[in-house]
Amino acid sequence: MINSWLPAIIVMLAILILAIIPGKTMISAGLGSDTYHVNGHFLFFSLLCFVVYKPLKSVPGAAIFTLVYGIVIELIQLYVPNRACSLFDIFTDTMGTIISVLILWKLQHYLPKILRNWLVS
Repeated sequence: MINSWLPAIIVMLAILILAIIPGKTMISAGLGSDTYHVNGHFLFFSLLCFVVYKPLKSVPGAAIFTLVYGIVIELIQLYVPNRACSLFDIFTDTMGTIISVLILWKLQHYLPKILRNWLVS
């Protein structure tokens, strides 16, 4: 069981680590641009939805889990220096989740065979 959750745990930890880095540190590391910010939210939450689907085997369950995690991350950022809770970030997380849901529900048979096999194993 832990093996099926391991990818989700890794992605969740990566998101958490990036979320708790103070804003000034993000800017000094060159990661403060809006493009990186929006793309990061979109890609990480798309990926999270996929890797949560594997252990749950439920598209709605993976979507709800991913969206709740996005909200929790935004609330955590209320307490991080120079970071803020943003409805736009939640919107971007939601868009990434919706794309993953559409792929999992309607387009899964177009995924490469190795990825399809990993999702259903």
